[in-house]
Amino acid sequence: MYVDYSIDSEKYLLHEDNLLMARTGATYAKVLLYKDLEKSVFASYLIRINFREKIINKLYWYFSKSTLYWNQANKLSSGSAQPQFNGNALKQLKFNYPNSIDEQKSIVAKLDELSAETKQLEKIYRQKIADFEELKKSILNKAFEGEL
Repeated sequence: MYVDYSIDSEKYLLHEDNLLMARTGATYAKVLLYKDLEKSVFASYLIRINFREKIINKLYWYFSKSTLYWNQANKLSSGSAQPQFNGNALKQLKFNYPNSIDEQKSIVAKLDELSAETKQLEKIYRQKIADFEELKKSILNKAFEGEL
C-alpha cells in the first residue's frame, strides 16, 4: 500500500525501535518492536508507545513477553469476544525498571544473549525431532517389510 507523504502523515511514520501495541482482537496487548526495513506508518488499531521517562524500548518489549505483563493485560482488557486494550489500560500497567540507562542496556544485552541461546536450542530441538521422525519412519518401514 502506498501512503502519500505529507506533514500530516509524518506523525504516523515509524522509526527504528518504535513500540506498537495492538488494541483489539486476538492480538490485543501484543507489542511489536519495529525494525525500520522500509518507510512505514501505523494504523489506528495500533498504539505507538512513547515514554515520558528514559526507558529503552527493547526493555519494555521484553517485559511485554513476561507473565507479569500478561497477567496485568488480561485483567485490564475489556470485552470477551473481541478483547480491547486501549491507551487508558496501557497507562495502568505496572512496569518496574532501573532508572540508569546503563543498567537498562545491561539487562537488554543479557536478555538478547538468552534469546539467542534459546533460539539455538530451539533449532537443535527441532532438528532432533526431525531426526527422530525419520528414524521412526525407517523402523516402521523395516517392520512392515519384515526386516526386524
